[in-house]
Amino acid sequence: MRAVGIVAEYNPLHLGHLRHIAATRAAFGDCAVVVCMSGDFVQRGEPAAFSKLARAEAAVRAEGGADLVIELQTPFSMSRAQRFADESVRLLAATGVVDALSFGSECGDVERLCAAADALLAPGFDEAVRDALSCGMGYAAARTQAAKRSAGGECAELLAQPNNILALEYIRALREQNCAIQPFTVLRTGARHDGGVCGGDASASAVRKMLAEGGDAARFVPRGAWEVYTAETGRGAGAVSAGSLEQAIMSQLRRMRADDFAKLPDISEGLEARLYAAARSAGCVEDVCAAAKTRRYSMARIRRIVMSAYLGIEERVAAAGVQYIRVLAMNRVGRGLLAGMRKTASLPVVTKPSAALKLGPAAARLAETESLACDLYALGYPNAALRRAGEDLRSTPYVKKQE
Repeated sequence: MRAVGIVAEYNPLHLGHLRHIAATRAAFGDCAVVVCMSGDFVQRGEPAAFSKLARAEAAVRAEGGADLVIELQTPFSMSRAQRFADESVRLLAATGVVDALSFGSECGDVERLCAAADALLAPGFDEAVRDALSCGMGYAAARTQAAKRSAGGECAELLAQPNNILALEYIRALREQNCAIQPFTVLRTGARHDGGVCGGDASASAVRKMLAEGGDAARFVPRGAWEVYTAETGRGAGAVSAGSLEQAIMSQLRRMRADDFAKLPDISEGLEARLYAAARSAGCVEDVCAAAKTRRYSMARIRRIVMSAYLGIEERVAAAGVQYIRVLAMNRVGRGLLAGMRKTASLPVVTKPSAALKLGPAAARLAETESLACDLYALGYPNAALRRAGEDLRSTPYVKKQE
C-alpha cells in the first residue's frame, strides 16, 4: 500500500481538511495517509486551540481522516515557511514509507508549482533577494520583487497567495534534499485562508472564533473530531488562545535581557534591542509586537519570536533539525505503517517521549524543549487542575479501536 504524507496544523480539523484527504486518496487509490502535524504552537506564533494530542486523536477519529499522525515539534512548527517545510519534508522522508506529499494550493497545478520552485532555486535568485532586502524590504516583498525580475511574473503571482507559498517551499525542500517523494497538489476551494464562512465551509480561523465565542461550529467539523473537541472543552482543556497566556508571556519577556533575545530563532540586525525595549515599555503582548514591528520585520515573524522567548526556544535547537519521529495517533492501518517504519526509518521512531532523552544530546535538547513547551501551553487551560508539568513525557499515542 502506498503512503502519502500531508503536512498540517489541523487547528482545528474541519471539513475542508477532510476533502483534501479524500482528494488525495482518490488520486492515489488505496493509500495510507501519514500526517505530519504541528505541536502545541503553530506557525503564526500562537498556541493551538487544542493540544497536539487532542488534535491528533481528532484527525484519526474523524471518518476518512488520517491513518497515522507524527509530530512536527514546536521549534519547527512555529518557524518561518522555509524551516517549517524543510523539517516537515525531512520527517516524512525519514519514515521510509511515505512516497508522495500532498498539499493544498490556490494554483492547483503541480507542474506550474514545480516550474516556479525551480526558478526560485536558480543561480542568482538568492542574490536578487539579498539586494532587495538591502533596500529595507521585508523578506516576503523582497522575494516577490526578485521573482518578478529573475523568474517572471507568473512566479511572483504564485508567491502572492499563502497556500502557494507553502507549496513552493515543500517542492523546494524536496529538491534540495534530493528526496524521491512525489509532490502532488489539491486545488484549495471553499473558505479562503484566514477567511470566514463560505457556504457550508468555514476556515480554521473562523472555527476558532466560533469556539472562543461559544458559537455553533459543529456543522463545520467532522463528527469524530467534534466529539474530541467537545470533550476537551468540557474538561477545561480548550479552547486555548494567546490571550489565556498573556500574563505568563509578559512575565517572561520582562525577565529577559537583550542578549537573551539574541539567542532566539530568526533574530537579526539588532531586532533583539527593539524587542528588549518593547518588552519594557509595552503592557501587553500585542503592543510588544506592534512596537517591534517595522517594514522589514513582519508581524508574524515578531509573534513567533515573542512566543519563542516565552517557550525558551533557542536558535541552536531549531537549527539542529528533527532528531526523531514521534508518533501521536494511529488507526489499524497506521499500526501497520508503524511496524514498517521500525524497519525502514532513518531516524529513531518514538512512541514513549521519554525515550528521546536517551538518543543523544541533540535529541535530548529537542525533547526537553518540547516538554517545556507543552508545560507552558498547559498554563492556558481553563481548568487549573490540568496545568501540571511533565504530561508530555508521560503521554502515549492514541490508538483508534477497530470498528
